[in-house]
Amino acid sequence: MERIIPVTKLASSTATRLRGQGAYINLVEHLKAGESVSLDLRDQELISMSFLDQIVLNLKAADLLDKVTFLVNDPAIRQRIARIAAFRDAVIYYASSESEPRKPIKPQPSPDLQLKPRSSAADR
Repeated sequence: MERIIPVTKLASSTATRLRGQGAYINLVEHLKAGESVSLDLRDQELISMSFLDQIVLNLKAADLLDKVTFLVNDPAIRQRIARIAAFRDAVIYYASSESEPRKPIKPQPSPDLQLKPRSSAADR
């Protein structure tokens, strides 16, 4: 069984791209052993598109995205992840509960979605 990591253990806030970067750095520590993990986004009040995008962007660049399952039961957050999957051309896995098998989220393009391109460290 995958280890479940609550997003609150990775970042004090889930509202900004900078916090998403910090969450990614903390998440990588759990992935170093080559294990897969489930990132628990359930019961979180606010999770911004920027926060999620930064995590996905970095996981994809590091070729670690397939090792993470996003646990999400809020349809609005699932929709954000689906839009990021479309925008980043990424296969993102999710599940509604730890007892459910993970599955790839269906990408949902959004014509008005404009995410920042990957920035360099000097821009942060």
